[in-house]
Parts: sequence; structure tokens; C-alpha cells
Amino acid sequence: MTNKTFGDWGENFVAEEYRKRGFKIVGRNIRLSAGKLLGEIDIIAAKGQLLVFVEVKSRKNENFMPTLEAVGIFKQRKLLKAAKAYLLGHQGYDKYQKRMDVATVHPTLDGKFLKCTIIEDAIQDR
Repeated sequence: MTNKTFGDWGENFVAEEYRKRGFKIVGRNIRLSAGKLLGEIDIIAAKGQLLVFVEVKSRKNENFMPTLEAVGIFKQRKLLKAAKAYLLGHQGYDKYQKRMDVATVHPTLDGKFLKCTIIEDAIQDR
């Protein structure tokens, strides 16, 4: 399985997890630019008056780098800019609470199933 295929599989798994939690998926793989690419948002989910931007990190294993460490400060800033750009183009969400989650996905030890961990409010605009 290629890294791209595994990443897509992971994103689908996370989107389904949000659906199970009562969220509606309002966007997937949203690329935002303002003259140059600002970033891509993997999943945007809404529930009630809450809008969640989700960065998905899938790893076949964590031998190289723990999954959560792959979302460093540079990536966090890029995600925040992308979310702000998205909101500028979607005025209907201005009264919503916003949150940025990181979801990590990796196979279980037997390699047969995926394990998903959602870290709510993992990225904050400071």
C-alpha cells in the first residue's frame, strides 16, 4: 500500500469517526490560497454551532517520528492561516465556535485494523 493510499484510508477512517460522534463533514481536502498556497485542511466537520478543522496524520508505524510530532509549529501556523482563509470565504460560520483538532491514525499491532486518536483543540491561535 502506498503512503498516499494509506493517508487516504486514514482520512476516511477519521471522517467516519467524526460522523459517529454526530458531526456532519462539510469539507475534505480543502486547498486554500491567496496568491500562494496557504495550506490544505484535511477535514472540516460541524456539529450544532461548532466547526472543527481536523489535521489527520497517518503513519504505518511510529519508528520514524511519533505522529503528533509531525504537526510542528510551522505546520500549525500554516493550518491556522488556511482555516482563517476558509472562514473568510464562508461567512455563514462566523458565529460558530471553532476548534482545531489533530487526529492520529495507525494500524493496530496485528496490522488488521486502524486505531484513531482525536486530540481536541490541539492547535490554538495564540
